[in-house]
Amino acid sequence: MSAYQREEQNNTRLEELASKISSLRSVTNDIHAQASDYSLIDSTTDTVGNMMTSVRGSASKLGRSLKAGHPIWRTVGIALAIILLLWFLFKFF
Repeated sequence: MSAYQREEQNNTRLEELASKISSLRSVTNDIHAQASDYSLIDSTTDTVGNMMTSVRGSASKLGRSLKAGHPIWRTVGIALAIILLLWFLFKFF
């Protein structure tokens, strides 16, 4: 094999290697860009935080209402019991 052919082979392999390195660099840059984009995570965290605050407030209001002994809860409970009783009766008989 002549020196010219070995040089051509080396050049071909060098071009292949350069192409692979370029592809790897592109993939690495894409991964970095995706990993650096925290906006979706931040917005999800904010949404969940706001939802938890809202749930805590609602639970607190419900607890105060139940402790106050409003008659509406007794009425709602009786109505639900009657509905469940009728549902069981029609379902099984």
